[in-house]
Amino acid sequence: MIGRPLRRFVARASRQTSDRWLYAWALGYAAVGAASLLVPLYAIALGADPFVVGLVEATAGLAGVPGALIWGRLADETGGRRGFVLGSLFGAGAVLIGFPLLSAPVAVVLLNGVLWFVVSAASPVVTLFMIEGAPESEWETRIGLLNAFQRYGWVGGLLVGVGWLGAVATGLDLPAIAAQRGLFYLCAAATVAATPLAFYWLPPRTTTTPGRLARSGALGRLVAGGRYVKLVAFVPLRSLFTRRIRRPTRLLTRFSPGLRRYFVVVFLFSAAFSVFFGPAPAYLADLRYDSTAIFGFFIVSNFVSAVVFVPIGRLTARLAPATLQLRALAVRTALFPALGLVGILSAWWLRTGSITLGFALIGLTWAVVAVTAAGLVSRAAPTHLRGEALGIYTALSGIGAGLGGAVGGAIANAAGYTVAFGVAGLLVGVSALVLLTMTPALPTGVDTGG
Repeated sequence: MIGRPLRRFVARASRQTSDRWLYAWALGYAAVGAASLLVPLYAIALGADPFVVGLVEATAGLAGVPGALIWGRLADETGGRRGFVLGSLFGAGAVLIGFPLLSAPVAVVLLNGVLWFVVSAASPVVTLFMIEGAPESEWETRIGLLNAFQRYGWVGGLLVGVGWLGAVATGLDLPAIAAQRGLFYLCAAATVAATPLAFYWLPPRTTTTPGRLARSGALGRLVAGGRYVKLVAFVPLRSLFTRRIRRPTRLLTRFSPGLRRYFVVVFLFSAAFSVFFGPAPAYLADLRYDSTAIFGFFIVSNFVSAVVFVPIGRLTARLAPATLQLRALAVRTALFPALGLVGILSAWWLRTGSITLGFALIGLTWAVVAVTAAGLVSRAAPTHLRGEALGIYTALSGIGAGLGGAVGGAIANAAGYTVAFGVAGLLVGVSALVLLTMTPALPTGVDTGG
């Protein structure tokens, strides 16, 4: 009796403030953001070696791509798009509850794949809810708002992780692994709590099709908003199937040789980044940093990305995006191996300061790469193929990230972190060299909407 009037009241409120569902989505994103780092740290606490920790990164990248395709097709065929957002939030909570029950690192890796498969259920449709009812001229602004909620929700989750693992767990005198299990329950509670809020506040339906969004110029902003492919809303990836194209090679031949070569660059630097990030949590743990400090380093990186994303977008409107991307890749070419050598510094303050600065530069360079890459693909592809080009960009990023995480963990386990991070820098350098050979053929301006 009470539920129906309450639902009508909230529904009336949500029509007056149609973006209220973003708060529910950001709450769920905060939980997933905290879990993105908590999962590898929990695997380490259970005795995982660097290879297994790298597999955590690999499963996150690889599970999201097919997940978005499968969920996206089901969403189109059933038309029940609200259910995929609600199922993603509630399902993520159900999966997160399972982590504290595990005692084997390999089981953590497998459940992490399930987590990102479930999270990806919302990816193909959440952007459609964002632009529903808005004129097409406002789509890019709307997508920018969605990215802002997602980015700051993610950072907020990392901040909660620091607070829980630091102040709360210390105050309760909890062992480290018990504190991590408690944080899993807190993340699960957040996603479950976000589910009824999204139920009340989401628009009743969406009428915009993925194909129409795929043809719009707003997609570059959508793709550029993700920290990794697993953060990207997958409407561009879903658009690969709007024309029922079944042969990837046939699809690739529809693009210019320059754009096809740039896809090679995308795959190389995506794999290279994950060769570093896959074993990075294990590396920091081996340097005797606790979970709170490791969360802090990743907060620095994500916060810098969030702050500079819009200014970088404005900068690329004035300078050649390929040149900016080359500079960012050059920084990472030297930065990854340098971070691998930080462990030899004996002074704690010098080592910690160097890592903090390194992660700040990682965040800055990611913002440059994300904005310029999406812009270059958008400008280099014909208008009617823009969505498909960005879909390939998204897929290659995810596949590269998945393979890179596994390779980075394997190298770190066999030859050490210094070698693994050196390989990461080498691969970034190779991608930069390929990009350098083709800069004259790339667009000289990019419309990022920043």
